[in-house]
Amino acid sequence: KPVFEELKTNVDQYMIAAEVIAISTEIKSLTEQKVPQELAQVVAKMSTLFSALDIAQIAQIEGKSVQLVAETYFRLGAKVELHWFLEQISNQPVSNHWQALARAAFREELDWQQCALSSTVLRACTDTCDADSIIQQWIDNNEKLLERWFHLLADFKVSQSHDFAKFSVALRELNLLILHCEGPR
Repeated sequence: KPVFEELKTNVDQYMIAAEVIAISTEIKSLTEQKVPQELAQVVAKMSTLFSALDIAQIAQIEGKSVQLVAETYFRLGAKVELHWFLEQISNQPVSNHWQALARAAFREELDWQQCALSSTVLRACTDTCDADSIIQQWIDNNEKLLERWFHLLADFKVSQSHDFAKFSVALRELNLLILHCEGPR
């Protein structure tokens, strides 16, 4: 609960500007439809606040502050386009029960992978760190591995439609990226 309350109050400070603007636009749209301001804020931030349990778990496991973990989680997700990829999964139409289950499984898998990736990046922080620096350091150190992920996303962006096989392959590629970045334990 403390992590949720922290995020509810300060999540705008942890995200990139474009995502803060998108949430503000959604809040404005809701209030224009006569939704009370407080409720509009909760509704607009709900999918973001959904990450509170993941952030709390990462903070506990990695022994890092909630602020550092939240900044890393959200900014890394934006930087490697996990948030864009999540939108593609969420927008994938379904025509039967099995496809709906697959789409939900892909969203859960992406959430898990964002946690794993955030933990991996945070492990590079040994003392006093800031999220932007450790993210950039991680990107610089893993440029070759990230090229493949970004190439795959570029294929997604030029395609007019996606199918479940493409999402499965992309998530597998992201998992391999994380495994290679973690290195031997």
